[in-house]
Amino acid sequence: MGFDTSVESALEHYTRNEYHYSIPIIKNADIFLTGSHSLFGSIIRVMLYRKDDKAPFNHIAGGVVPFKVIEALSTVQENHVSRYLTGKKRWCIIARHKYLTDEQRQLMVDNAREYVGDLYPYHKIGLQVFDNVLGWCGIESNWFSKNLSWSKRPYCSELWSKLYYLNAYMRINAVHWKSCTPDDWFEEIRRHLDEWEIIFQYNIDVSKYLETA
Repeated sequence: MGFDTSVESALEHYTRNEYHYSIPIIKNADIFLTGSHSLFGSIIRVMLYRKDDKAPFNHIAGGVVPFKVIEALSTVQENHVSRYLTGKKRWCIIARHKYLTDEQRQLMVDNAREYVGDLYPYHKIGLQVFDNVLGWCGIESNWFSKNLSWSKRPYCSELWSKLYYLNAYMRINAVHWKSCTPDDWFEEIRRHLDEWEIIFQYNIDVSKYLETA
């Protein structure tokens, strides 16, 4: 898979520990889909599992010019992208929507920063589990996460799904932003490659997942 090497996306080189990478300069609202072998990450991927559609990612973050992300971890926080581009036990892709305006991108980042410091809403994971149990039974429903989520504090994929909906009128994978999962984000991207481009990948051959879109 080729990556954009235009002047607009000029490559930046940096070294961290024993690793050396070339990554594109990040635009606001670029989407980082990440996975890891951590216990929490593994639990999330199991929770998102669907027959013949194994979820390769368990977390998402949104880009901030030029090399940062805003993400919901234990709290919503702003971090350097290098945390997802080092080490052998994690993997990542960076996806960019082709038609967002700079104004929309900036609005998303400005809105995301309003959540910085919010605690992670762990109870929403339980609601996703109930939704997924219905999915395992062949009943596609997001009723629990959509209707029983009392907290306004966002988890990772909810945060950026909400921002894309409010600022670009996009409904990620046709689900409500309250119910959006990392798997929904990946389905949205891989099924709409006319609208999205994958500008970087680390420790994963994403092409094998795209072939089944």
